[in-house]
Formats: sequence, C-alpha cells, structure tokens
Amino acid sequence: VLSRDRACPLDEVGGFLALRSPAAAALTRSLRARQVWTDARGEVLRLGPAPYLSDGQLRDAMGVLGEVVRRLSST
Repeated sequence: VLSRDRACPLDEVGGFLALRSPAAAALTRSLRARQVWTDARGEVLRLGPAPYLSDGQLRDAMGVLGEVVRRLSST
C-alpha cells in the first residue's frame, strides 16, 4: 500500500517524508480523522514532522499510520 523512493538516502530528503500510494488521499482523510495531520499530492502522502512534536507524538503517529494502512489493506 505504501512505498518510499529509496534512490534518495533518508538524510537527504529534507523536512518531509514522502510515501507513494494510490490511496494517498484516502490515507490522509483517515489519518486526519485520528488527529494525524498529513497532506496528499496525487499519489504522494507527505508527512512533515514539526520540531515542536515530541518523539512520543511521532511514534504514536506512525502507529496510527500502521493501523490505517492495515485496515485499508484488508478491504
């Protein structure tokens, strides 16, 4: 359901993590319903962790992303 372009090393991607998915818009809607703020541009789900977020908040957001992806994959 999700993929990342591995041609660009993670230390060179800047402030956003961009994940490709044909369901990027649906993922964004589901994540926002769970208070995880992302955006989608075409087939790209963009996550932009802000410096004021705690490590715990980022871990929680990734957990929610996993739940949403699993639910989407099972339908």
